[in-house]
Amino acid sequence: MCELTSFVFTVGASTILAMNADDPDMRMIYPGFFVGSVTAVYGYYRRTLAWPMLLTGYFTIANILGFGVAMQWW
Repeated sequence: MCELTSFVFTVGASTILAMNADDPDMRMIYPGFFVGSVTAVYGYYRRTLAWPMLLTGYFTIANILGFGVAMQWW
C-alpha cells in the first residue's frame, strides 16, 4: 500500500508539473512529491531495501528544501 500511495502522489505531482511546465506553482507540486517520497521510504524500510530507501530519502530532503524555497522561507 505504501508503494501504491507513493506511485499515485508522485505521478499526480509529475502530471501537474508537466501540464504547467511554462509557469508551475511549485507550492502545489512539492507536497505531492514529498508524500510520494515519504511513503516510498517507509515501504522500502519495511521491505529492507537499503539503496532505494537512501535515494528516496534524499528526495524527501530535497522536497523539504524545495518547498521551503517555493514558500520563500529561505
